[in-house]
Amino acid sequence: LTEGRGADVVIESAGASETWSQALLMVRKGGIVVQYSGLPGGTQVSFDATHLHYGGVTMKGIFHLIPRTVEMAVQALASGKVNVAPLLEGSIPLEQVEDGLLRMARSEVIKLAVEPGLAG
Repeated sequence: LTEGRGADVVIESAGASETWSQALLMVRKGGIVVQYSGLPGGTQVSFDATHLHYGGVTMKGIFHLIPRTVEMAVQALASGKVNVAPLLEGSIPLEQVEDGLLRMARSEVIKLAVEPGLAG
């Protein structure tokens, strides 16, 4: 996808120490890694600091969950107050994620739902 350059921004959302390390390997020099997922307390993450330091990579941790705002969002979705249907332009199986990302990059679609069990 990046012809070996690395991504400008990598958002880690799987929540495993291995994917935290992998995210750092996937970002370009000067890029940003966003650690969106949390890990259990005491979890150790191992990575080679060379790319982080000499590559000028920025690593950010964010906490995405405030119970009251989650409750408000769920209520808005459940009541139909917020209609997300126009934002989703279809579903794709996990095997087609690369193609889906390319379609989004070309502005062919805005959002695609990834359904791992969906037949390709």
